Amino acid sequence: FSDMKKQQLNVSGYGDPSYVNHVMRYVGITFRGGTNPNFNNMEAWITKNPYAKSGLYGQCTWFAWGRFYELYGYDPGFTGNGWDCVDELLKAHPDKFERSSSPKAGAVFSAIGHNHVGIVIAVKDNTITVQEGNLDGVTNTFQDAKKDWQTKSYTLDQLRSIYGGVVFANPK
Repeated sequence: FSDMKKQQLNVSGYGDPSYVNHVMRYVGITFRGGTNPNFNNMEAWITKNPYAKSGLYGQCTWFAWGRFYELYGYDPGFTGNGWDCVDELLKAHPDKFERSSSPKAGAVFSAIGHNHVGIVIAVKDNTITVQEGNLDGVTNTFQDAKKDWQTKSYTLDQLRSIYGGVVFANPK
């Protein structure tokens, strides 16, 4: 819009061309289909999810892949272990995500000291709300896996302590 108005008015600048980005940094992530997983979304949880194709229902990687797909509408590009997911996401989508030691809403996190991955739902002050799967530590049936996840809030220090450190792939 700014570029169009600059041309129309024959001026060197008009408004803030980065207005949407500037506003969106203060807005939490809005999930397609709600703030909780939609396990009726067969693409996210069964047909396109590589972890489902391997029978790994309920694993944290299966959950993070499905939530990412619901959130962004495309394949995150990770297929490995939980601690590899951030690196694989950054390799697959370097134009859309960047590595960070502190999170933004919509980030994927990998646990450095544990084989774990999750999704950051919100960040407010020093509180990070995440969604993560595989609470029982086992591979489940699809029916059981649909119950094996949580939304939980941590401080960044708590998250780092619980998982032996974390790294984030933040949306740009």
